[in-house]
Amino acid sequence: MSRKEDLITKVKTLTGVTGSELTVVFILVSGLLMGLIIQAVQGNADNTKKVNKEIYHLLDSLANASKATYRATDASNNVLDADSNSADIQQQTFFSSSGTANGTKTTKADRLKGSKININDASKVELMKLPGIGEKTAISIIEYRDSRPFGSINEIKNVKGIGVKKFEQMREFIDVK
Repeated sequence: MSRKEDLITKVKTLTGVTGSELTVVFILVSGLLMGLIIQAVQGNADNTKKVNKEIYHLLDSLANASKATYRATDASNNVLDADSNSADIQQQTFFSSSGTANGTKTTKADRLKGSKININDASKVELMKLPGIGEKTAISIIEYRDSRPFGSINEIKNVKGIGVKKFEQMREFIDVK
């Protein structure tokens, strides 16, 4: 083996990553270094801030996309793929960022402003968009409604893990239509 192959094998063994993961890390680090070199050559403070925001925004989007990859399921917990009819959910899930371009954080409630989620037919991914609802609680909601559909939004308090406080956080974003 060549020295290059030896080095790659040692890095993969020490870090426990695959060749593909190592390639992605190399590309990301190379891009970051190139950006830093360009900033140093240009020396423009305003441009540096703008580039930094863009880099952090892109890295944040990439991190969120990789987290969301394993969450895309429909109401029956079937994994959604690119050919499914729920492209709108995938696009929101895979390409949304937890922050905005100016660096401020957005909350689940901010992203839901003006819209309501029907808790009788929402997918796990949609339920997880509600304030205070994670994967485990979303699954509990689906299991509850499979045995008995919700007659009113107040009935969601019967689901284990949803009390008065959590209900108040999500009240304005849910419906039972």
